[in-house]
Amino acid sequence: DLAQLSRRLDLDGLVAIGHSLGALVATVLAVEHAQLVGGVVIVDPPYGLDHAGALAAQAFATAVGSGSAHELVLRRLADFEAQDTPAAIATWHQRRASAMPRHVLVGTAREAYGAPDSILNRPAADAYLAQGVVPVLALHRNRSRADWESSLLGDPHSRTVVFDGVGHWLHQEKPQEVNAVLIDWLRS
Repeated sequence: DLAQLSRRLDLDGLVAIGHSLGALVATVLAVEHAQLVGGVVIVDPPYGLDHAGALAAQAFATAVGSGSAHELVLRRLADFEAQDTPAAIATWHQRRASAMPRHVLVGTAREAYGAPDSILNRPAADAYLAQGVVPVLALHRNRSRADWESSLLGDPHSRTVVFDGVGHWLHQEKPQEVNAVLIDWLRS
């Protein structure tokens, strides 16, 4: 859909920016339609799960599908917060998730995390990300995931940045710092 929209709007060379599952969408756009993309900015992407992380994510997807989806998703969102995540940010995300229809939560969990060979999981993620040919700015909150991703980025303009002590919504928790990194990278 994004590739078609980009073509229709004549947006060749666009810089796709995505957070979380949106980072996955931006990454797929960059790998599958590199001719349309001048660069990609990904913020705390969900891919790169090791074996234990992949098993936990699959168990989560199964539980969401067979249990109290809202309760499970709200608990998972709470796990994404850092000690210093502002309460207003956490509450906002909790309220948004609470208002989502159950089928959206179940479908998202199933499609994102339910398949063992998903590109979210290693080694499938390794092979998929290594296909990328456009510059990537990857913003992470986890140093080991950033180091792993950095080893797969092929374009010399690609860069990974780690924001320590933040939760999953690092762009909301540290907007000035994230924007400064983003502007610097776009200029380069």
